[in-house]
Amino acid sequence: MRRIQLANQDCWRCGSLLWAMLVLVCAGALAGCGSGVARDVPVKEASVTSDQRPARGMVFDAFTHEGVTYPYVLYVPRAYSPQTKWPLIVFLHGSGESGRDGQKQAIQGLGSNVLWNADRWPCLILMPQKPDHGKLWPNYEGMVMGVLAEVLERYSVDRDRVSLTGMSQGGHGTFWFGAKHPDVWSALAPVCGFVDSNRATDDTDALATGMKGLPIWAFHGDADDVVPVGQTQKVIDALRRAGAAPEPRFTVYPGVNHNAWDRAYAEPELPTFLLRSRNDATRR
Repeated sequence: MRRIQLANQDCWRCGSLLWAMLVLVCAGALAGCGSGVARDVPVKEASVTSDQRPARGMVFDAFTHEGVTYPYVLYVPRAYSPQTKWPLIVFLHGSGESGRDGQKQAIQGLGSNVLWNADRWPCLILMPQKPDHGKLWPNYEGMVMGVLAEVLERYSVDRDRVSLTGMSQGGHGTFWFGAKHPDVWSALAPVCGFVDSNRATDDTDALATGMKGLPIWAFHGDADDVVPVGQTQKVIDALRRAGAAPEPRFTVYPGVNHNAWDRAYAEPELPTFLLRSRNDATRR
């Protein structure tokens, strides 16, 4: 489990280039957004008001839960208009992006693909950041659900199209939050995820029962030496035993190690899968 907990420590191979891209995208978003504001320190001025055009691009903000302030990034597409209901994706990062800087989670995984291919993602993307790489996402349930509620309140979101994805520790979080709050999500896309093997009792079947009514597309590399591919296969098998409908999809990348996220978020059909799936209460 130690290897799983330390997953994503090597996530900075492309850091310098992506940081540059992040700066350029944010600068470009501000140049075209009128009164939109971006600052190094997350601030509440990024919120949407009736007399102000919302900021576009990577918007840096923060959310306070039980006296603790957590930074987050919200990607707002250039075409965003409050007159339209937009789909929203929640992205949970891996261990290597943990911290309090409020930025690392935006340049790895889904955020990286958005920076290079913004036209593929006509949606809002919420990227919270957990502070401790040694603690899994379920420890921050209140923060994640709280910041999601805040974004749903402040932006024009189609609440029937709120999907969830994440990589490594975020893949674990995708399984866990998907099972714990199935009524919130329209689809799940865990990447190199795992179940919590620290537990004395295996709860994979319970997790599968909780999310068996959701569209799920999982991804993993078969050469992963940090989180073995069998971790995701275990969940897929449990979903099938539970009678999951629709049938869960599982894409395995031959020869790929832990970084399955670059391949996964580049999948041509993934945006359609996440953005067109709708929350259907009859599936629960």
